[in-house]
Amino acid sequence: MGDLSGATPAKPGSASRRADYSAAINLNPNLASAYYNRGLARSELGEKEPAIKDYTEAIRLNGKFWQAMNNIGLIRYEMRQSQVAIAQWKGAVAVDSQLLEPRFALAVALYSQRNRAESISMANAVLQSDQRYGDLEFLKSHLWGDRLVKDTQQLLKTIFDAPLW
Repeated sequence: MGDLSGATPAKPGSASRRADYSAAINLNPNLASAYYNRGLARSELGEKEPAIKDYTEAIRLNGKFWQAMNNIGLIRYEMRQSQVAIAQWKGAVAVDSQLLEPRFALAVALYSQRNRAESISMANAVLQSDQRYGDLEFLKSHLWGDRLVKDTQQLLKTIFDAPLW
Protein backbone atom coordinates (compact mmCIF):
# COMPACT_ATOMS: atom_id res chain seq x y z
CA MET A 1 0.00 0.00 0.00
CA GLY A 2 1.99 2.94 -1.14
CA ASP A 3 4.20 4.08 1.71
CA LEU A 4 2.84 1.89 4.48
CA SER A 5 6.12 0.96 6.15
CA GLY A 6 7.81 0.01 2.91
CA ALA A 7 4.86 -1.79 1.37
CA THR A 8 4.26 -2.14 -2.35
CA PRO A 9 4.77 1.11 -4.32
CA ALA A 10 1.74 2.90 -5.73
CA LYS A 11 0.36 1.40 -8.90
CA PRO A 12 0.53 3.58 -12.01
CA GLY A 13 -2.68 5.51 -12.41
CA SER A 14 -3.60 5.53 -8.71
CA ALA A 15 -3.78 9.34 -8.57
CA SER A 16 -5.95 9.57 -11.68
CA ARG A 17 -8.24 6.79 -10.40
CA ARG A 18 -8.56 8.68 -7.11
CA ALA A 19 -9.68 11.76 -9.06
CA ASP A 20 -12.09 9.72 -11.21
CA TYR A 21 -13.76 8.18 -8.15
CA SER A 22 -13.94 11.58 -6.46
CA ALA A 23 -15.84 12.81 -9.52
CA ALA A 24 -18.16 9.79 -9.33
CA ILE A 25 -18.82 10.48 -5.65
CA ASN A 26 -19.65 14.11 -6.48
CA LEU A 27 -22.23 12.85 -8.98
CA ASN A 28 -23.69 10.24 -6.63
CA PRO A 29 -22.53 10.29 -2.99
CA ASN A 30 -24.42 7.05 -2.26
CA LEU A 31 -22.16 4.74 -4.30
CA ALA A 32 -20.41 2.46 -1.84
CA SER A 33 -18.23 1.03 -4.60
CA ALA A 34 -16.95 4.51 -5.54
CA TYR A 35 -15.84 5.15 -1.95
CA TYR A 36 -14.23 1.71 -1.83
CA ASN A 37 -12.38 2.22 -5.10
CA ARG A 38 -11.21 5.70 -4.11
CA GLY A 39 -10.05 4.19 -0.83
CA LEU A 40 -8.16 1.56 -2.79
CA ALA A 41 -6.44 4.25 -4.89
CA ARG A 42 -5.63 6.19 -1.73
CA SER A 43 -4.26 3.04 -0.10
CA GLU A 44 -1.98 2.51 -3.09
CA LEU A 45 -0.78 6.12 -2.72
CA GLY A 46 -0.02 5.64 0.98
CA GLU A 47 -2.84 7.97 2.06
CA LYS A 48 -3.81 5.91 5.09
CA GLU A 49 -6.33 8.08 6.93
CA PRO A 50 -8.20 9.25 3.79
CA ALA A 51 -8.35 5.61 2.63
CA ILE A 52 -9.76 4.52 5.98
CA LYS A 53 -12.34 7.32 5.77
CA ASP A 54 -13.43 6.15 2.31
CA TYR A 55 -13.58 2.48 3.34
CA THR A 56 -15.61 3.46 6.41
CA GLU A 57 -18.08 5.37 4.23
CA ALA A 58 -18.37 2.36 1.89
CA ILE A 59 -19.25 0.22 4.92
CA ARG A 60 -21.76 2.81 6.15
CA LEU A 61 -23.48 2.65 2.77
CA ASN A 62 -23.22 -1.14 2.51
CA GLY A 63 -22.81 -2.88 5.85
CA LYS A 64 -21.70 -6.09 4.15
CA PHE A 65 -18.80 -4.54 2.22
CA TRP A 66 -16.25 -7.01 3.58
CA GLN A 67 -13.50 -5.87 1.20
CA ALA A 68 -13.54 -2.43 2.82
CA MET A 69 -13.43 -4.02 6.28
CA ASN A 70 -10.52 -6.17 5.18
CA ASN A 71 -8.58 -3.21 3.81
CA ILE A 72 -9.11 -1.15 6.95
CA GLY A 73 -7.64 -4.12 8.81
CA LEU A 74 -4.62 -4.15 6.49
CA ILE A 75 -3.95 -0.46 7.06
CA ARG A 76 -4.53 -0.57 10.82
CA TYR A 77 -2.22 -3.56 11.20
CA GLU A 78 0.60 -1.65 9.51
CA MET A 79 -0.16 1.28 11.85
CA ARG A 80 0.42 -1.11 14.79
CA GLN A 81 -3.26 -1.04 15.73
CA SER A 82 -3.61 -4.80 15.86
CA GLN A 83 -6.79 -4.90 17.93
CA VAL A 84 -8.58 -2.58 15.51
CA ALA A 85 -7.32 -4.69 12.58
CA ILE A 86 -8.52 -7.89 14.26
CA ALA A 87 -11.96 -6.35 14.84
CA GLN A 88 -12.18 -5.40 11.15
CA TRP A 89 -11.19 -8.89 9.98
CA LYS A 90 -13.66 -10.47 12.39
CA GLY A 91 -16.33 -8.16 10.95
CA ALA A 92 -15.47 -9.30 7.43
CA VAL A 93 -15.61 -12.96 8.48
CA ALA A 94 -18.99 -12.29 10.13
CA VAL A 95 -20.29 -11.23 6.71
CA ASP A 96 -19.14 -14.53 5.22
CA SER A 97 -17.28 -17.14 7.24
CA GLN A 98 -15.79 -18.68 4.08
CA LEU A 99 -13.79 -15.59 3.08
CA LEU A 100 -10.15 -16.57 2.79
CA GLU A 101 -8.20 -13.31 2.93
CA PRO A 102 -9.64 -11.87 6.14
CA ARG A 103 -9.46 -15.32 7.78
CA PHE A 104 -5.79 -15.65 6.88
CA ALA A 105 -5.00 -12.09 8.01
CA LEU A 106 -6.83 -12.80 11.24
CA ALA A 107 -4.82 -16.01 11.70
CA VAL A 108 -1.58 -14.07 11.26
CA ALA A 109 -2.64 -11.37 13.72
CA LEU A 110 -3.71 -13.93 16.31
CA TYR A 111 -0.43 -15.80 15.84
CA SER A 112 1.52 -12.61 16.48
CA GLN A 113 -0.44 -12.26 19.72
CA ARG A 114 0.65 -15.75 20.79
CA ASN A 115 -2.71 -17.39 20.14
CA ARG A 116 -0.91 -20.27 18.47
CA ALA A 117 -3.42 -23.14 18.34
CA GLU A 118 -6.34 -21.16 16.93
CA SER A 119 -4.18 -19.24 14.47
CA ILE A 120 -2.40 -22.31 13.09
CA SER A 121 -5.70 -24.15 12.68
CA MET A 122 -7.27 -21.18 10.91
CA ALA A 123 -4.23 -20.67 8.65
CA ASN A 124 -4.10 -24.36 7.72
CA ALA A 125 -7.78 -24.29 6.75
CA VAL A 126 -7.19 -21.30 4.47
CA LEU A 127 -4.05 -22.84 2.94
CA GLN A 128 -5.95 -26.06 2.22
CA SER A 129 -8.55 -24.01 0.32
CA ASP A 130 -6.05 -21.83 -1.55
CA GLN A 131 -2.30 -22.37 -1.36
CA ARG A 132 -1.63 -18.91 -2.80
CA TYR A 133 -2.01 -17.53 0.71
CA GLY A 134 1.35 -19.15 1.45
CA ASP A 135 2.96 -17.04 -1.30
CA LEU A 136 4.23 -13.73 0.09
CA GLU A 137 4.24 -12.09 -3.35
CA PHE A 138 0.56 -12.97 -3.73
CA LEU A 139 -0.16 -11.33 -0.38
CA LYS A 140 1.84 -8.22 -1.28
CA SER A 141 -0.17 -7.94 -4.50
CA HIS A 142 -3.26 -7.80 -2.27
CA LEU A 143 -1.94 -4.77 -0.38
CA TRP A 144 -0.42 -6.67 2.53
CA GLY A 145 2.21 -4.41 4.10
CA ASP A 146 5.64 -5.26 5.43
CA ARG A 147 4.57 -5.82 9.04
CA LEU A 148 1.81 -8.25 8.11
CA VAL A 149 4.05 -10.04 5.60
CA LYS A 150 6.81 -10.38 8.20
CA ASP A 151 4.35 -11.83 10.71
CA THR A 152 3.00 -14.13 7.98
CA GLN A 153 6.53 -15.44 7.42
CA GLN A 154 6.74 -16.39 11.09
CA LEU A 155 3.40 -18.20 10.98
CA LEU A 156 4.30 -20.06 7.78
CA LYS A 157 7.67 -21.06 9.23
CA THR A 158 5.90 -22.57 12.22
CA ILE A 159 3.39 -24.39 10.02
CA PHE A 160 5.89 -25.76 7.53
CA ASP A 161 8.63 -26.55 10.05
CA ALA A 162 6.26 -28.40 12.37
CA PRO A 163 6.75 -32.15 12.66
CA LEU A 164 4.09 -34.14 10.83
CA TRP A 165 3.63 -36.95 13.36
